[in-house]
Amino acid sequence: MPSFDKITLLPEDPIFSLYSTFQNDPRPHKVNLAIGIYQDESGRVPLLECVRQAEEAIVKSAQPKSYLPIDGHPEMIRETLELVYGSIPDNTVSMQVLGGTSGLRVGAEFLKSQGLTTIFLPEPSWPNHIQIFEHAGLSIAFYPYYDAVSQSLDFSGLRASVLTMPPDSILLLQVCCHNPTGMDLTLSQWQELEGLIKQKRLFPFFDFAYQGFGKGIEEDAEPVRLFARQGHPMMVSSSFSKNFGLYGERVGLLSIVNAGNIHKIASHMKVLIRSSYSNPPRHGASLVAEVLKTPELKKMWAREVLGMRQRLSDMRQGLLTRLKGKDRLLNALSQQQGLFFLSGLDSGKVRRLRDDFALYLLENGRLNIAGLNPGDLDRVAKALDSVL
Repeated sequence: MPSFDKITLLPEDPIFSLYSTFQNDPRPHKVNLAIGIYQDESGRVPLLECVRQAEEAIVKSAQPKSYLPIDGHPEMIRETLELVYGSIPDNTVSMQVLGGTSGLRVGAEFLKSQGLTTIFLPEPSWPNHIQIFEHAGLSIAFYPYYDAVSQSLDFSGLRASVLTMPPDSILLLQVCCHNPTGMDLTLSQWQELEGLIKQKRLFPFFDFAYQGFGKGIEEDAEPVRLFARQGHPMMVSSSFSKNFGLYGERVGLLSIVNAGNIHKIASHMKVLIRSSYSNPPRHGASLVAEVLKTPELKKMWAREVLGMRQRLSDMRQGLLTRLKGKDRLLNALSQQQGLFFLSGLDSGKVRRLRDDFALYLLENGRLNIAGLNPGDLDRVAKALDSVL
């Protein structure tokens, strides 16, 4: 029987541990700009009205809570494919997964089992990306994405890096509202990148966590649809945590398109899922399916996503107008979109904001714009000014 006396203590997750510190902070004026979730003006994850009505309809239908198939809720899968690709692509394998994180992990394990060994991540990227892919057995490499000095997208560095990548490398691409920089490629840059990826025979793996939070539900999907139209074998991990407010329900879809041997691929994916969590949960997938298949609810959802996107834009603009004389910072803030603003503050300034002003950011200087509300804008701007 193991005694576990030699086991080491691993560090806590940097984002969730900071949230615990925030919760225990007794100061009434504290502001949490750290954890990457959408919040309304009261600081709560909203229950969307379309979700509330869908839940009422599901409860009234009194459906049994039996297992879903291993690949998931059929209606949710069909409606999500329509949402992401604009139609249901041919040669597609789709699996309902436990949010976007599970989609990344299951997809990585499948690709590793098929002989793909290295994944290139943007520098910087979401911190959890590294451990997801390392634990799936992939080797991690990086490509330039953001120039911290100029606080701008480094597309020339990205392009040059792609040209050096070995064939059959996996290239992780965040579709929109890049975490943590908030800086996205233009459509013309996506078009150029698509050609380079095809030339180098790379495998694109899209992390699509924020559909609707960038330019719009349809507009945000265009990079994925571009690659699909051009015939790329590719993989997409989609999530409904943010744009449906279903964080705790863990709803996502992993799809592989333009791939041969789809029945064989599906068989391998099902074995990976069966040996992990067996099959996905029903309730959140039923909510997504009910909203997306019901025209009135789908229109309501689109309006609610527009409202969330507008709130993010208003808070970003409100912070912009209050920060004075910081040209480079203001330029970055105006170019970035979605939940995040990468401020460029070092860890010392971040700690000072936390200790002196009860203002919580990640150590890399990332702010969650959704953590702001109109009543906090003046105080947050003054705090930022004081450390800048």
